[in-house]
Amino acid sequence: MIRQIIASATVLCFAGAALAAAKVVGSKKVGIVVVKLATPGGALVPGDNDVTVSVTDAKGAPRPAKIKSLSIYMPPMPGMNEMKAEAKLAPARTPGVYTGTLPVEMKGPWTVTVRFEDARGQHKASFDVVAK
Repeated sequence: MIRQIIASATVLCFAGAALAAAKVVGSKKVGIVVVKLATPGGALVPGDNDVTVSVTDAKGAPRPAKIKSLSIYMPPMPGMNEMKAEAKLAPARTPGVYTGTLPVEMKGPWTVTVRFEDARGQHKASFDVVAK
């Protein structure tokens, strides 16, 4: 039992450190809040990406919000179909902050869409990022 508690505490410490070390990849102001997407390395890369999505006020303080979805989209190009992916997210300890995994198929330009709900209603934030 003690080993389980120590192991759980260790995992939480590493998760907290990863959250604190995340660098913003892209953001969008929606009314009075800012939606931010961050990764440990500050960029999306092909493969599974550890991501943090947050809803903050203009000064960066977390705002209570339920993030409904995080998706990415690349339009079709000659010889390629469109590409889409959705993140698997879970709430972090801080209100308005979610962490999870986002699969990115390839390098290049992607549109990120975050759907969330707060006391003012349902919202959508979209912004462009480039996977490196």
